[in-house]
Amino acid sequence: MSTKSKVAVIGLGNIGSAVAANLVKGNRPIIVADRTLAKTEALAQKLGALAQPADIAAAIKDADIIVLAIYFNPIQEFLKQYASELAGKVIVNPSNPIAPAENGGFKKIVGEDESSGQFLPTQLPQGVKLAKALGTWEPHL
Repeated sequence: MSTKSKVAVIGLGNIGSAVAANLVKGNRPIIVADRTLAKTEALAQKLGALAQPADIAAAIKDADIIVLAIYFNPIQEFLKQYASELAGKVIVNPSNPIAPAENGGFKKIVGEDESSGQFLPTQLPQGVKLAKALGTWEPHL
């Protein structure tokens, strides 16, 4: 008999909330976490019993797979801050190397010939695996 890996969704903006909702719709228990505890608790309540709210550190500790749905710029700091806690985990990363532009819209924040799929593996702590996925997915799907 096999057990399912525990999944946490960290970052509950448009993408993270949509991923969490779709996992719950698929009858998958999840852990949800965000910088803002009120946002975490509100989404967990909305999604129902399959969504367990947690702070970020607890979500990392309890999960095997982490959907890291945060903007690309803060990912480096996140990986440094939680380096030891992330050992042995799988990170699913839907981010794209963009940031809000000064004139509205978004701008690319890595070199023209670079991608987040090339850059992120160089930033991972020892023992962390990366799955780059959902980068072209729109939250309403």
